[in-house]
Amino acid sequence: MADQETNLPTDEQYCDYLFTLWGTPLDDVVIARSIKHDPTWLDGVDTALATDFLSSKNFSRGALVRGLQDQALRMTGSFAARLASVPVAFLPNEDINACAVRTPRDGAVILLNTSLIHFLPFISMCAGGIASPSLAADMSPNLRNWDYAKSLYAIAMEFVDPDAGLMMRSPVISDPILSKKQREDPDYSLIRMHQGTIWTWELFILLHEYGHVALDHLSTSRLRHARNGQDVEVYTLHHTQEYEADEFALHCLFRGRDVEEKENVQMQLGILFGFFALLEACAEGSPASSHPHATDRWRRLRKLAGAEDELQFADLGMNIFERIIAVVEADRSRFTTSTAHL
Repeated sequence: MADQETNLPTDEQYCDYLFTLWGTPLDDVVIARSIKHDPTWLDGVDTALATDFLSSKNFSRGALVRGLQDQALRMTGSFAARLASVPVAFLPNEDINACAVRTPRDGAVILLNTSLIHFLPFISMCAGGIASPSLAADMSPNLRNWDYAKSLYAIAMEFVDPDAGLMMRSPVISDPILSKKQREDPDYSLIRMHQGTIWTWELFILLHEYGHVALDHLSTSRLRHARNGQDVEVYTLHHTQEYEADEFALHCLFRGRDVEEKENVQMQLGILFGFFALLEACAEGSPASSHPHATDRWRRLRKLAGAEDELQFADLGMNIFERIIAVVEADRSRFTTSTAHL
């Protein structure tokens, strides 16, 4: 038995293997295009991060994911020692789902997808523009609620049908005033504010995957390991396990925070799950068989937090997306008209 295990790849080697098996050159293309059109693109970026951005391989295991991993582990309490040995990497492809994968040595690796990172700032800005008139006014006088709604729809459709090219034609992306602010002022205050929301989202996603490992979900998964280019079945078909991983992530995010901080976290998570719900609506189908609907997951998180911390979980984030989803389900052609109201 020991001899057989010796011949198996380590978890770190298996992580590299999955990067090769599932990764695409998407990030390298984006990076190369950015540097070609704007040689100063990486000016002012931390040296370690700038090196990471030179290739998707560097970025996969670079400073950003290590910082995310370190903070998440500090939140996991008694599970930290066990989870610290689990390799975590960004996987450059166009899929939105992160995943925890059982390895041939019965360990685990966690893969986070970089496609979501590309769009998170725009999701946060659009939601903020709808929720707050002052934020909207600061971003651009050209943009109205409907423009932000159209942009959120375009971002969701980018995952559903990237060939349609709606994302690059969306009002937020194409607005000259907002584009100029982001291009000329790397410390633009709104971008820095949205970074906090984005970090919370990424922490929740990683902590959710840590939950699958900590709660031994992978040990009962229906898996076949990747061999010679075969697919790897990652998830179980148990919605209960997805709810449990959500609960684990919420407990970790709440650990050591006061009530005001927890209320801020719940608002940020409402936006995240609202976007997931919009994705499901744009795809015109059910979510992956392994995952419950985003709205169901959100309701359970609200109930859990309210019971334990007596928080009144506002639905501000989710309500933003519910109005957009109503338009998608009734007449999505409204998103192609020049003017409308949300």
